[in-house]
Amino acid sequence: MNKIMMSYWGNFARTGSPNGQGLVHWPKYGEKEDYLAIDANNQNVFQGLKKDKFVVLTQTPPENFKEQKDSRHTEF
Repeated sequence: MNKIMMSYWGNFARTGSPNGQGLVHWPKYGEKEDYLAIDANNQNVFQGLKKDKFVVLTQTPPENFKEQKDSRHTEF
């Protein structure tokens, strides 16, 4: 796994893309929400990493977030 990650990082540093010969294609994150899962034996492309948690963090902020933000900023 060490060599695999070194190859991805080396390619990224040299070319701006982690992809290279002998490596599983690392997809660009976009509308399909593709990501590369890497472990000691395999590299696989999947979609929607922790999508349920992402929705909570981006679309359903805590009720008191606005209240906290407003209470920190007071006008003089």
